[in-house]
Amino acid sequence: MKKIFILFSLITITLMSCNQKESTPVDYVILSGKITNNTMDMLRLTNYGRLVRLNIDVDEDGVFLDTLKLKKGRYNLEDPTRIPLYLENGYNLVLNFDEKDVNNTLAFSGKGSAINNYTFHKKAIERTAIHSDPKKFFSSDETQYKENLAKIKADKLALLGSYKDIPKDYVTKEKRSIDYEYLFTLGLYESSYRYYAKDKDYQVSEGFLKDLEKLDYTNAEDLLFSEVYLRMARRHCRKMAQEQMSKNDTLDYNIAYIKSILANPNQEAKNVLLFKFAELEFRPFSKNDLKTLYTMYMENCTNEAYNKEITEKYNEVIVTAKGQPSPKFVNYENYAGGTTSLDDLKGKYVYIDVWASWCGPCKAEIPHLKEIEKTYHDKNIVFVGLSIDKLKDRPKWRKIVKDKALDGIQLLADKDWKSSFIQKYDISGIPRFILIDPNGNIVDGKAPYPSQKEVLTKLFDELLTTH
Repeated sequence: MKKIFILFSLITITLMSCNQKESTPVDYVILSGKITNNTMDMLRLTNYGRLVRLNIDVDEDGVFLDTLKLKKGRYNLEDPTRIPLYLENGYNLVLNFDEKDVNNTLAFSGKGSAINNYTFHKKAIERTAIHSDPKKFFSSDETQYKENLAKIKADKLALLGSYKDIPKDYVTKEKRSIDYEYLFTLGLYESSYRYYAKDKDYQVSEGFLKDLEKLDYTNAEDLLFSEVYLRMARRHCRKMAQEQMSKNDTLDYNIAYIKSILANPNQEAKNVLLFKFAELEFRPFSKNDLKTLYTMYMENCTNEAYNKEITEKYNEVIVTAKGQPSPKFVNYENYAGGTTSLDDLKGKYVYIDVWASWCGPCKAEIPHLKEIEKTYHDKNIVFVGLSIDKLKDRPKWRKIVKDKALDGIQLLADKDWKSSFIQKYDISGIPRFILIDPNGNIVDGKAPYPSQKEVLTKLFDELLTTH
């Protein structure tokens, strides 16, 4: 029945999209398809820096369909292998593949398919030339290495030229991006050669990197379009920041980084780099002085749209800073029976372990957690295991709690990754540990792991002796 509903929804949305007037802007992307030999119940969509993290449900027959509101740009479907995507409003993109052989079976169709077929096959060029035998590739001599890079570049350009239905504006920018990819891989040679050739003292010859060294980072359009150009610009800023810090050891790294951006002579490029910095750094539970960084950002970025977006993000993030009231969970299923809410635990410190039955690193923390719990069992602190297993996997959760004899309060979240508590804490990976004070305020939204015993016990001891 679910499969029929998804198929009906896909047909309905497609017809609606086809019947829209050309003048009516479409502010969403339709992403759908079918996975053969499927074992997954979810695909995860992310972008550069994992600022976007969306879960797309997959039914028991491998069929998926979602309507997404996203910024134009590059994304990845991370499971079962990383599939690069280029998405923009109006796309109705269909992708089908066999989970057992993604690289040889993936096929795109629908609006946006040309660019995405090109992008995927471009990655295949690198996969064949570089990643199939990285030792051979990176331990070649300088002349051969440059010849290999030139061939990869030529193959990419030939592939791009074979797609006649890709928009000209995209082609123009993509050609520049291919140049950047050449230069980026050129810059990898020295460190990679040292590793694969086992020659830790190797240095490239004079002039080998001259094309890379003369590259400037003033093209705002390319900073937005080319992920690799942005990565190189950010690396350049990091290098400049480190140079500043070597001259002033009291200078904060992020302040030095912003100052490096401000050295860019092009205001639009400066705006993009400031925006990309703020996007990455203004996250919940950051240890940085966000107020100072926000002030520096606003004083120097002249793009009103960027400033509006970053201000909204800053206002969201600042309310989850240390000392602010913690997001709450309400009536989560308790392994021992009944339900438990965060408010039920007021009066004690609450150390929360966010985990799942399928998470290997989570289970690796269990022995360390048991030791910590034993040490503090009679102190004013309660230990909570918060599983984000899907409700249908409740038996798996209960089995591990029983088999591992997990202590403390063991809870099951109401909507796995989509639970409000999980999303407000911006949890994208587990295990994750959270520490809340007796008044329900945040002590640390990214608390030390139990395996970091010395750091964690020092934190507990300091808190428990002062409260």
